[in-house]
Formats: sequence, C-alpha cells, structure tokens
Amino acid sequence: MNFYIIISILYIAIFFVIVFYKSNFRINVSVYIVGLYLLSMLGAFFLDDRLAVDESNYSLEATFYFLVVLSLYFIPFVIYDDRVVKYINFSNVKLFIVISYIFIFLGVVSFIFFIPTIFDLFTSTKSIIHLRGDLVGGEVYHGGGYIFMIVNLFCQFYPVVILFYFQALTFLPNKVWLRRLLFCSSLSYILNVLSSVGRDGIVLWSLSFIFTFLLYKKFLSSAVKSAIKKNFFRVLIVLFSFFLVISISRFLSDDYFLFFHKLLAYFSQQLGEFNQFYTKTKFADMPIQVEKVFPFLKFFIENEELSILDEHFSFLATYGFSKFVFKTFIGSFYVSLGGVGTLLFSFIYMLIFSFVSIRNKQEKLDFGLLILFVLFSQLILHGIFYYKLGYVVSHVYILLCFLLSYLFITRQRR
Repeated sequence: MNFYIIISILYIAIFFVIVFYKSNFRINVSVYIVGLYLLSMLGAFFLDDRLAVDESNYSLEATFYFLVVLSLYFIPFVIYDDRVVKYINFSNVKLFIVISYIFIFLGVVSFIFFIPTIFDLFTSTKSIIHLRGDLVGGEVYHGGGYIFMIVNLFCQFYPVVILFYFQALTFLPNKVWLRRLLFCSSLSYILNVLSSVGRDGIVLWSLSFIFTFLLYKKFLSSAVKSAIKKNFFRVLIVLFSFFLVISISRFLSDDYFLFFHKLLAYFSQQLGEFNQFYTKTKFADMPIQVEKVFPFLKFFIENEELSILDEHFSFLATYGFSKFVFKTFIGSFYVSLGGVGTLLFSFIYMLIFSFVSIRNKQEKLDFGLLILFVLFSQLILHGIFYYKLGYVVSHVYILLCFLLSYLFITRQRR
C-alpha cells in the first residue's frame, strides 16, 4: 500500500465532500472537477506495479507540494455556487448568431481540411505506431499554409463552441440547425488531433462536453437532458472506436491485463510521475523555461531548443526515466517554472479565477462571464494530464476568448 497515494486520496476527498455538500449533493461542475482528480488518485492505487512509479521515488515533500498547489486551483470551484444562478443574460442574440455562423463556417472548412488526411492515415499500410513514430521524428501528415493556421486556431475554440451549442439549445429552441451545426463544428478539434494519430482530442472534447452539460443542466428539461445523453453516447461510441484502434496499436501485446493497466496509467500515473521528477532531478541544474508556459516569450527569449527526441534521450540518460510523461499541469509548470515560480503563478491564477467564480454567483449571469469561467476551468479540467495551453496558437485562442467575453459583457449592458 502506497502511503503517499492514500494521503492524496484522503486530502482530495475532503475537497470532494465540501463541494458535494455545497451543491446539495448534486453533481455540478465543481463536484465533477474535484471528482476527476479523486478518481485519478484512486486509479493510481490500483495501478499495476510494472507501470507504477516505485514508492521509493515518492517523498512527503513532493506530495505535500503537489497537494498544496492543487488546492489553489480547487479554491475557485469551492467558491462557485450554481444554486444562485437563475438565468443567463442573453440580450444580444444577433451577436451570438453571427459568431455562431463564423464557428460553423470554420468547422466546415476544418472537416474538409482534415478528413482526407485521417482517411489516408487509417487506411495506410503502415501501422499506427509507425505513423506516430514518424510524427515524433518530424513528419507532417496534413498540409500547411494559411488554411492550416486558420483551422488550427479555430479548433482550439472547441470548449467555447460547445458552450455556444448549449446556449443555443437552452435559449434558442427554434434554431434547430444552428445548434446541430455548432455541435458538429465542436468536433473539429478531434479531427485535428486524429490527423496526427492522437487520442487526446477525443478525451478532451468528451471532458469539455460533460463539463458544459453540467453547467446548463439546471436549465434543461428532463426530455432534453435524456436526448443529449443519448446523442452524446452515440457519438462517443464512434469516437471510442478510434481511441481503441490507436491504443491497441500502441500498447497491446499478449498481456491483456497489462494493456488495461496501460490505459489506466493514461489517467492515473500523474502523482507518481510528479513525485519521481520532483525527488530524482536536481532542479538547480535545469534551466527555467518560462516560454514553455507563456509561448509568446519565445519571440523575445533566445534559447537553443533540442528536438523532442534528443531532449528525451538526453534526460533519460541522465536520470533514468522519461521526462515526457503525464504529471498534470502542475508537473508541467514545475518543469518549466520551478517550485517558487509554480506557486507564485498558481496563487495569482487562483485570485483571478476566484474573482471570476464570485462574479458567476449572481441570479442573472452574463454569458460573457460564462465564457471566462469555461476558459479558466479548462486549465484544470484538461490539465489532469498535462498543460495543454503551452502553444502560441493556444494563447491566441485565450486572448480571443477575453475579447469575445468583453464583447458580450459590454453589449449586453448597453
């Protein structure tokens, strides 16, 4: 029995009890977020020894640090209280519809752009694992140019497109085709990731869809909620087939039990990997890489970057384990910012996100504030694996989300 995993389970369980009690024992977004991290820790407890980090590579200091930082990100969800919200202020329908049609147009372009590449990849004579290996080595399967730049940027908006879908479903019931097309457009991110033989898009889209469903659940009738669940599971069955094909190609051997645990490791290896990195590396010997968290700084900081493969093998030779494994977003920040930098950034993030959560505690909630709440939640929701927003295109998306939020807030208050 791993003492450090047990401590983590008990600690996160305290937060879970708090948010579950505060929600009147309903599953809302706070219960969902904290519950995901609790399930991740529970999974770590059952992980096969051949895949789990040895307990000797854990430490009380590393575990304590991880839990303290995670607590800062849980605080805004403890503050959040959806029981107060009675209505989502939605006075500027014209702006909403215009932006929805922009999303739909770009969604159609994304489908046209990515589907031929996906078809070629999944009908290729090469195995998925070889295709993935070629990608890591620098191979690019889809075209480049300005069209890719535009659709790649649009694909980052899938959490917001899902939000628009639920807003249309709830407050524009007569716009049937609008919401259907918004739903389809939100799938563009999955196609983007599949065109690189990746599984993340399926998982992250599913996490975001459930999150937004929970945001709007109180406004939906039982019949509508039932229909959403049925359609979601139908789509999920199709998506899961791709997930399974990629997973089998990458991980399946003669040992089916180990294959299952490799899938479990995808969700539950994070605490162990963070502990291992924290305890076995000498951070003083490693460079601070702020640009990994704030990628716009790459244009102002000159750093000689190794390729992913070169960096992987160099780190492996030095420390005896892989650097490029899931350690949650906290692990990603720790690798790039160090211990003090991660604490400082997390504290500032907590203060800003807490303010957003407080502003979302009102009877008549602005749709623009809801966009910000989804954006800030995305870091923690998707960060259960690693920091997903460490790209220039992701930060352009973040800036445009702030602009979109501002447009809705100011125009609704006129």
